[in-house]
Amino acid sequence: MDGLKATHTRNAAVVIAGLVLTTGLLIPASATMTSLRPNADAWVTADRQNANEGTGPTLRVLDGSRVSYVRFKVPALPAGEEVVSATLRLFATSPSNCTAGVEVLRAASDSWGETTITWRNQPDVTGSALARATWTATGYKDLDVTAAVKGQGRVSFVIRHVPGCSPTGEAVFQSREAASNRPELVVETGSGAPVPFCSDGIDNDGDGRIDHPADPGCTSTSDADETDAPTTGTKTLVAAGDIVCSPDRRDFDGSDPSDCQHRATADLLTGADAVAPLGDLQYPDGRFEYFVQAYDPSWGAHAAKTYPVPGNHEYTS
Repeated sequence: MDGLKATHTRNAAVVIAGLVLTTGLLIPASATMTSLRPNADAWVTADRQNANEGTGPTLRVLDGSRVSYVRFKVPALPAGEEVVSATLRLFATSPSNCTAGVEVLRAASDSWGETTITWRNQPDVTGSALARATWTATGYKDLDVTAAVKGQGRVSFVIRHVPGCSPTGEAVFQSREAASNRPELVVETGSGAPVPFCSDGIDNDGDGRIDHPADPGCTSTSDADETDAPTTGTKTLVAAGDIVCSPDRRDFDGSDPSDCQHRATADLLTGADAVAPLGDLQYPDGRFEYFVQAYDPSWGAHAAKTYPVPGNHEYTS
């Protein structure tokens, strides 16, 4: 009989919201955990190819000659949610008895019957192994089968020893007919993954630029973090004062090596990463057109990387 062992919602809105704001991690704000019991399980053996072993309390695995099947019926998911993870839990009553362990695969068909499946009519497997495990101690063994659980419907798993592992004995599990410790499929569902920061239309890092490609911190629209990558390497900062000269000065052309050398000093800015004029960009009695004539063709060529620092001639004292 299909059944829900337990269903609960894990609310983490406050904690997760904090993580998203500070790190850009894509973590659902809440998740629902549902534990499902199988609606069928059985094991088949090459020793008795017409025999059915679907009503006993155990599931058995031995090399390639004994294989177990277990099927679940996944109910409809809560509105707006999707499968985040799915874990097949089997209670082992023996060691795995194989150094390579036991593997679980998706069955190619979900139409087999618990009391009619045999070695001769067993469904094949499809795809590669979903998970593998090896152990010595008994107890529940968790196998990640998320790749096979997409939503509502039946899903069947095949449990077997990893091919070629030369086992020393059977691996035995409790079946759904056992008095306790039955198989279960734990399905975690949650709201769809949040929209990545680099395509959500929000200035998440407060730098005035939004999303890819406008924000240099975004490598693509699926990037979860808008934060600019830290810079590395050597950076050059050039700082100086008295960098303009009035065009009505007779030495404006730089003929006096002790005055009006704004053109010569501007030539030194080539290759600099940042420019910090330390004052005297203009005098209080200077005319704007004079400033334009002096500054624009010299230091003005580097205005985009200039960060002015007020000096004693930027105001009347």
